[in-house]
Amino acid sequence: MTQTSAETVGPSERRDDDPVRDALNKHGVFLKKAVIADLNSMENIKIYGEEVGTSFGGTRVADIVANQKFGTEQPELFFIIECKRVEQGKQWIFFKHIDRQYRVSRVTNEASPFSKFAPLTAPQNWPCSEGYEFPLKDGSRDADQSPVFKAAAQLSAAYIGFINSRRQQKYPERYIPILVTTAQLFVVDDWPNVPLATGRMDGELKRTEVSDLVLKHPFPTPAGVDIDFRTEIQSDPAPQRVTESIHVVRATELRGFLRPELREGWGTE
Repeated sequence: MTQTSAETVGPSERRDDDPVRDALNKHGVFLKKAVIADLNSMENIKIYGEEVGTSFGGTRVADIVANQKFGTEQPELFFIIECKRVEQGKQWIFFKHIDRQYRVSRVTNEASPFSKFAPLTAPQNWPCSEGYEFPLKDGSRDADQSPVFKAAAQLSAAYIGFINSRRQQKYPERYIPILVTTAQLFVVDDWPNVPLATGRMDGELKRTEVSDLVLKHPFPTPAGVDIDFRTEIQSDPAPQRVTESIHVVRATELRGFLRPELREGWGTE
């Protein structure tokens, strides 16, 4: 077997350039592995699986599924996680949603699935309606909605596919989607009225940097799915039935976000 690791190179031959490493660094594999290591070091969290495949209108894959078990009388808590590495210095800029209500988790049991929503008084960053990446990959000063939208759609598909595959479990389970990114996260503050004649905001754009936020992402029933269990949950508000509330978390803040008291609240309340 031919060995090509750095250990086979003598001290005088070591170089910083490694085309294989650099090629892989263009993808998110190392971020995913780092997130797995971070999760493994958190008390009571276990890695359920990596690259977990499901089906919901097509093949769906979750980067990471982690879980935590509480008492025998409490549902098991699952985190479905998507990892998105972006180049250093890039920002994801989000706008507040007009509806502050957001889903904390989806829940399955033997009877039927349902949702748990956060109270409007919850001390949480305002839920957001959309996000933009700035600047673009080519270095231009434009902003693009597609990177954030695609990441949220990919996670929503894996999230709903995973829940759909476990709906017949005997014991209740709760599911929470988390999008982990290396991007800086900002939420745009309130601004003066924008003139309808131009649709442009010409004043100062004020925004607040945050460690995490909630993105309310629309994920309609995919083509090829005859029955979408979400549409049958009549207790959910109609605009929320096929909208997924995704926690967007900066990678360096994941440990603080998944603090034990928050997990305890999600898993037992």
